[in-house]
Amino acid sequence: MESFPDFLLVGAPKAGTTALAYYLAQHSGVCFSRPKEPEFFTVHYEKGLGRYRCDHFPHPGSRLCGEATTDLLHVPFAAERVAACAPRARLIALLRHPVERCFSHWWMSVCLGQETLSFDEAVEVCFGQPAWQERLDAQDGPQQWQAHVAGSLEGRMEIRPYLEAARYVDHLERYLQYYGRDRILVLFSHDLARDPGAQVRRACTFLELPLVSHTDLGSHLVANGPLANRLKSFLQRRGHHSLAASRLFGRFSAALKLVGDRPPAMGGAVRERLLEYYRPLNRDLERRLNLDLSAWSY
Repeated sequence: MESFPDFLLVGAPKAGTTALAYYLAQHSGVCFSRPKEPEFFTVHYEKGLGRYRCDHFPHPGSRLCGEATTDLLHVPFAAERVAACAPRARLIALLRHPVERCFSHWWMSVCLGQETLSFDEAVEVCFGQPAWQERLDAQDGPQQWQAHVAGSLEGRMEIRPYLEAARYVDHLERYLQYYGRDRILVLFSHDLARDPGAQVRRACTFLELPLVSHTDLGSHLVANGPLANRLKSFLQRRGHHSLAASRLFGRFSAALKLVGDRPPAMGGAVRERLLEYYRPLNRDLERRLNLDLSAWSY
């Protein structure tokens, strides 16, 4: 039975997948998709696996093929599709403090011109909106998600996934229906930021790739801001998805973080509300992964 691709970085969004994808793409044994996020399993599934392979993995040879569509983790119908096409794949999930991830996701949407609400207002809408995971689980869920993606490109927010995207334990459980625990590696964004070399070695070992010295392990955690996202859009419109383009954007992002293209401060009250919301989910995740996530309690 065919199984393609060989591995997937499934998210979460705003948790370091761009950085890890950049590091892995330097490995001579890896053929990384172009672009990093083909959105095949979430948006373009009807095009078929053959088209996906030809369009996004040119000349792979004997290298491992992988991609990093960050919506794969939290879009409910994605897990079943991934398992149908890639039953022998290995999956890597990068997780981040859920409140910080939520805030960063909102700020990215603001900078892309998709979000007009303040963070407090957006959170209030998220708590009041119908459970969109249930909507996307419905028969027309893929069509609803496609409408959301199309609308976001035009500056409309059909769905605000800020809160739901960090319900990690729920999302991982969907993949665990199809994959053994040994096929899923969970990494954390704070570890990737502190010691990228160690996390890349963990990923390579998991993927059964030979350990090599990477040429560039500088910070490629992506900055969000009007200037950063304008450059990103400029490169994507022109089809620049190469390693050189990723290096350029990563260095530009690092410079912007130094000069102040920064989000506003998060209010204390909304932070406490979100900490309370995620607390039982984090406890469930601790038990499921046998990890200490006490740092996410504040």
